[in-house]
Amino acid sequence: MTMNLYKSSTFKNFEEYITINKSGKGIRFSAEFCKRNKLEKQKYVQFYTFTDNDYKFAVVFSEEKTEGSFILNKNSQTRSYYGLCVNAFSFVNNTPILRHNAKESKVSYELTFDKEYNAYCFDILPSFEQKTSNVKNIHPDLKGIYQLRDYDDNIIYIGKGNIKDRVRSHIEKDWDINVIEYSEVEDPTLRSDSETIHLNNFEEKYMRKPLHNLIAGKELSFLKEVPNVQSE
Repeated sequence: MTMNLYKSSTFKNFEEYITINKSGKGIRFSAEFCKRNKLEKQKYVQFYTFTDNDYKFAVVFSEEKTEGSFILNKNSQTRSYYGLCVNAFSFVNNTPILRHNAKESKVSYELTFDKEYNAYCFDILPSFEQKTSNVKNIHPDLKGIYQLRDYDDNIIYIGKGNIKDRVRSHIEKDWDINVIEYSEVEDPTLRSDSETIHLNNFEEKYMRKPLHNLIAGKELSFLKEVPNVQSE
């Protein structure tokens, strides 16, 4: 007899996040995000897109109304504070990738402060946010994208599918696997798109594919002597 952990659909590995409700009509900033960044008294928010990255977005808060601002409201139930919310349907509806995701389900994305842009940013592309060094820690039914790192922290493979089964098949090939980084992605289209984008980003950065990814059905063995310039 084995024990299987129940995972709530509302569980998140992060506390500072933005949630886009199904239909895209409501956007909420988590209470923990607002408290840690002292945003409870902010009245307006602006949303930004990036010309070179369709999957990255930024938000800027202010006390004064400026061009493109949306009004913020306190989201509370009884006496508890549930963060700030905004009706930004026009922003979501005019941003294809957000509009698509909002139609599927309510989605939350982690928010982090980016000093370069002086704004809080979130990335809607699954980006290997979970990590383990033991394949046994991965749920047998979990599907998504994953990347493998060796003992020098080089990314040696990027893939998709049933993560536990796929990684086990790589272990049988005696690859030098130290860390497994992965994201749960149920939607097969998003899973395939995410894998492709991460592979393209890697190839653009290093001018090659990861060590164990195949090119035209053949593994390039000479790449075993070429380390990553820097880890992603």
